[in-house]
Amino acid sequence: MALAEQWSVARSAGTCRRCEAEFPEGALFFSALSEGDDGFVRRDFCPDCWETGDPGAFFCFWRTRRPVAESKPVVNTDLMLDFFDRLAHADSEEKRAFRFVIALSLMRRKELKLVEVARRQEGESLVLQKRSTGENVEVRNPELTEDQIQAAAAQLAQLFDANL
Repeated sequence: MALAEQWSVARSAGTCRRCEAEFPEGALFFSALSEGDDGFVRRDFCPDCWETGDPGAFFCFWRTRRPVAESKPVVNTDLMLDFFDRLAHADSEEKRAFRFVIALSLMRRKELKLVEVARRQEGESLVLQKRSTGENVEVRNPELTEDQIQAAAAQLAQLFDANL
């Protein structure tokens, strides 16, 4: 299975999962990820339905806006950091690879700084320092090809409906 197929997460359908109301351009709504048998599943909710739901039932969630025209907002860095942290104890190679690609994006945003490249028995790891806390975190290098990194970055952009 190709890497892009492993991480395929649907874009926002533009409607609420619960009440099926359409989100007008510029409207606020909530997106949430849950873990399914085949990876992450995205669900979108209008604010009213979100308030009556259980946010704890999801892997992570965020508040977003439906884009106006074809513009795409830049994804919130705090949201990416939260998603990165939640993947810290990922149990599958696919999720660990996804975390690595998020780390690359956060390095580009200067939210993570490369401290060292550590060579371990299980492979190479990046030791990164969080700008916000000074905490060091380690991310194993899954040795993805450039095409696999690009595919994962495209999936992230699709997942968050944003430019990375």
